Amino acid sequence: METQGELVGFEPSAASATVGLLLLLASVALFPLGRALSARIFPGRQVFFARWGFFHLGLAIFFYFALTLVAGFALQAAGVELGGGLAPILLGAGLQIATVLLVASFARRLDPDGVACLGLRTERVPSSLVVGALAYALALPAIMGSMLCSAWLWDALGVEAKPQEVLKLVLELQGAERAVFVALAVIVIPLCEELFFRGFAQPLLVQNLGDRGGVFATAILFAAVHGNLVAFFPIFTLALVLGMVMLRTQRIAAAWLVHALHNGLVIGLILGSEWARRLAGG
Repeated sequence: METQGELVGFEPSAASATVGLLLLLASVALFPLGRALSARIFPGRQVFFARWGFFHLGLAIFFYFALTLVAGFALQAAGVELGGGLAPILLGAGLQIATVLLVASFARRLDPDGVACLGLRTERVPSSLVVGALAYALALPAIMGSMLCSAWLWDALGVEAKPQEVLKLVLELQGAERAVFVALAVIVIPLCEELFFRGFAQPLLVQNLGDRGGVFATAILFAAVHGNLVAFFPIFTLALVLGMVMLRTQRIAAAWLVHALHNGLVIGLILGSEWARRLAGG
């Protein structure tokens, strides 16, 4: 549930794109400050060598999509219709958990540190969380700015931004089901995605493409698999922040905090904003 281009409660225009560009430039101007503060809070960036290869990365990706197809066929054969509600979200979370367990098995077998090499180290976690919170605060203008610029760009190209079904789901669910959904969207799913993308994929890409190339490639992959063309740029911007936080700290807790804060903010906007409710069809 990343920031979406469709979460714009006004008609995209050149003026809104200009505001977005200014927000982007503001975050760029704050970047040296953020980097300096991060280095002071979490000095001595740890260089991590991934002991797995592209075969393992490809196998994990294949496993996820194959498991998705198998689950779909199994449900169809059993005559089970997921329909709406919480069921598809639970299924998706289950598929992610299964893929992360496969990744964890690779880590346990190939690295002497076991699953800790995925960023699950316990030392210096508090300072890494401070770095994550700081990075998200300084990058939030860029994330919002990319949303505004993206909305204007796709509107200019004649591409209609349709609201995601998951955004409507936030409003449709009530009581315990809504609480479960929020827990999945803010805690479970971000943790699974960070373990896979920042804990598993990024180290491999960094050691083959360098720091910048690895973070950039991971961000491209992360934005692409979300399957929303209109929201690609905002998701990509968020992924760059997640990648830089992980690169500095090598602590999955820091990247997870950024991701969780962001998803929580999006859910809060949907539940508390009238224009977001109208846009989501509520």
